[in-house]
Parts: sequence; structure tokens; C-alpha cells
Amino acid sequence: MAGPMYAIASYLLFTVLAGAGLVLLVLGVRGRWRRCEPCCVRCGQIVGMHEVTQSGRCPECGQDLSGADGIRFFSRRRRPVILAIGAVSLILAVVTPWTAAAYLGRRAAPNMPSALTVPELLDQLEASRKGVSTRALDPGVLISELHNRMLTAPLTNDESRRLLAILTAMDRVEAQGRAPFGIGALLDSGHQSGAFSKELLQRLVDAWFPIEQSLQIPPRMRTGVTVPLHSMQGRLFSGLELRVWLLSIESDAGEIQVVSAAPRDGSAIDLETGAAVRFKLEPGSPVIRATLRRELRFSDPRAAPAPSDEAPAFSEQRTIEIPVEVIDMAAPSFVPLRTDPARAREVAAACRVASVAVDPEPNGARFTVLSDASVVAPADMSLCFDIIAVIGGREIPLGWIHSQVTGSGAKMRSSLTIGTVDCTEAVPDKATVRFVPAPRRAEDDPTVEWIWGAPVEIRDVPVRTMLRPSPKAAP
Repeated sequence: MAGPMYAIASYLLFTVLAGAGLVLLVLGVRGRWRRCEPCCVRCGQIVGMHEVTQSGRCPECGQDLSGADGIRFFSRRRRPVILAIGAVSLILAVVTPWTAAAYLGRRAAPNMPSALTVPELLDQLEASRKGVSTRALDPGVLISELHNRMLTAPLTNDESRRLLAILTAMDRVEAQGRAPFGIGALLDSGHQSGAFSKELLQRLVDAWFPIEQSLQIPPRMRTGVTVPLHSMQGRLFSGLELRVWLLSIESDAGEIQVVSAAPRDGSAIDLETGAAVRFKLEPGSPVIRATLRRELRFSDPRAAPAPSDEAPAFSEQRTIEIPVEVIDMAAPSFVPLRTDPARAREVAAACRVASVAVDPEPNGARFTVLSDASVVAPADMSLCFDIIAVIGGREIPLGWIHSQVTGSGAKMRSSLTIGTVDCTEAVPDKATVRFVPAPRRAEDDPTVEWIWGAPVEIRDVPVRTMLRPSPKAAP
């Protein structure tokens, strides 16, 4: 709090000094009126009674002295004291911000990291993590300095435990965002020197990357559905790699069959490459048991991930239980529908169709119908629709469309939907495209909590076809 107060005071003092200095300089240069010898108003030549009464003109410049405005009896004289005070004020106004900045920087800046001891570096790292001190160095600087210290002298057991405790309490997103290059090298140095034991490294990995989050299985599914399995881990950040393999997966409620996978050996499935698993489970609330093996390795951050014959930093095998909800294939969708009359116009504007194309197939018996549909949903809304074109009174399914999150926060999805219809001679100029809510389509997306539940209808959509000749341009 003292820093901002000192800054505000310095800026106020600068304003006062600069303003006072400018005013004093102007007053000093202008001076003040004082009585003087009679002189010419043009050139300042002192004139006597002879020039005024006899010639009537200034002997220097020829100015007419007979008029009332030809002779001056007062003159301005500069005030050197006022000028000096104004100059000093301006100098102080320029020096004050620099002095205040240097004082505040010296007062707020901590000691150089190279001059700190290891306990002091750990104190600053903990203070920066908790945000309790504004004088703490950036975690990346502290971690880099600790890494350099470990290259020259190993940490003590107490220092190693304290460092791992601080890193364990640090959020993994914060660790990756604020010090992505230092932590991997730091942990590698600690592992190579023997400062970080297998138990300490495992505790760190369990805190940042719980094994329960290694396997992404949707909490709700239909019986017989095929779900792609993959691990969100792999190369965590520079120099640190955590690999996960699936050894087995089963449930008492039915059969779980691995459909496609790239096994590492005869039984283990590398989840970094992914696998497709079909869950033939009875409806209910079964528990899925999966046996996983994880390995933590240190690698060159500049090289691509590759299998290594070296022993991992630690390896573990654990069985986790994942509760799920299974419903029958014929049951209604478990994705809830929501509508808000106040946002109906916003959703209608998010559904867009430029045109519908109706072209004959090579055999001439059917037509292919295409549409370039798109949805641009707000960031707080999910849109999932079946698209149906109504042409000449017939409904033609054209597929479905689902919004996706983009980098800007909005959700956008474009699709070239396609369908077929029996051949007809008359193709209308306009068509209607309906966006019908499709909750079952959104069941495979675990990020969807609900979708918009009201249909959207776009009328008078232009129909393009090769059967209709293009209108000729007017002459």
C-alpha cells in the first residue's frame, strides 16, 4: 500500500513544482514596471528636453516624440531572484519522479536471487505462490536459480522435502503458465542428484495429475455405445513426460470390449495413441474398474517424445473405480433441454443457411440436396440440431450440426449437410430449413450440460439447381 501512496505523492509534488516553476519563470522574465529616464518607445534611446522641444524626433530612430505615445517613462525589469526560484522548481520537478522511482524500486525490489541462500529462495517461492508478498521474485526466476544451485551442490533432505511440498501445493496450471521451462529441469536435477526420491515425485504427480483423471470416460452413456478413450497427459511440460497405459478394463454389469487400439505390448494399451472401447453394460449405475500403469520420465525438451530404454523416475500400477450411469438405447436422452423466450431471437440469429442446392444424380432417378448450414452460438449456450429441408412439401433430412468452442470463447460449427430425394420435375425457387433440437446427438460430448430445446425455422431459403436456367442479363 505504501508504494502506490509514494507514487501518488511524487506525481502531485511534480505537478505542483512544475506549475510553480513555470509561473515563476514567466513572472521573472516579464519583470515589473519601474520608473526610468524618458526614452523613445521604439528604440529605448534616452531623450532630453532638447530633442522633445526642438527637433521633436528621436535622434536614434527618428520616432515622433511630439505625441503622448512617443515617450516612455516606465520600463519592465527582469527579476533575477524570481527567475532563479522558478528554475530551481523546474529542476526539482524533473528530479522528483526519478528519485521517487529509484527509492520505491530499492524499497520494493528483493535481493538478487544469486545473493539469496536456499532457505531464502524457498521462502520467496512460497510467498510468491501464496501472493502474500509484493516483493517476492517471479516463480520462474526462483526455480531457475534453485536449478542452478542444485547443479553445483545438492539440497539437504529438509530443503528437498520443502521444495517438493511447495511445488505440490502449487496449482499445475499456474506452474505450467508461470514457469514452464524451469520445473522440468529442476525435477530432473533433483532426481539425478538423488534429492527427490520416488515417493516425493509420486506425491507431486498425484497432486498435479490425479490418476483418476487419466482415463476420460463419460459419466453417462447408453448400453452398447462405443467411446474413444485417451489420456490428457503425455508430455506435461518441458522436460517432463508422464505416460499412461491401460492394462485392463471390466465391469460386473456386462462386457467391455476394446474395439481398436495400438497396444504397446501384448496387453497394455498406450492411451496417448488412444483406443475405442464398446460398453455392453446393463442399464443401471455400474462401476467400471480400470487398471492403469503410469511412468514418469525426464526427456530432452527439444526432442520429440520417443520410447526410452532408461528406467523411469517412478512407475506405478493402480486400479481405479469409475461410477457411470447406463441407460437403454430406446430411453429418452439424458441431455436436458432448456429454452428462454428472451433469447429466442438470439438463437434464431445464430442459425444460418445461405442456400440449398438440388441437383440430379447421374442415374436421373434421385436428387442430391445440399445446404451450407452453420451455427454461431454464444459461449454460455450449446446448440445441437437435426437439419431438415422442406422442399415442395417434402421433408428431407440433411444431417445434424453441433456448436463447438472457438479460441475467442464463442461456439461455432459449419457443415455441408447432404440428403437425397426422389426425382421430381418441378423444383421450387424457395425452401424452408428447420433446425430441430437433437439431444441424443450431444450425448457424446461430456462438456455439454444442456442444449437449446426450441426448433428454429428459416424460410425463403434460395434453391439452386442445374435444371433451372440462369436468368439472362437485361440488355
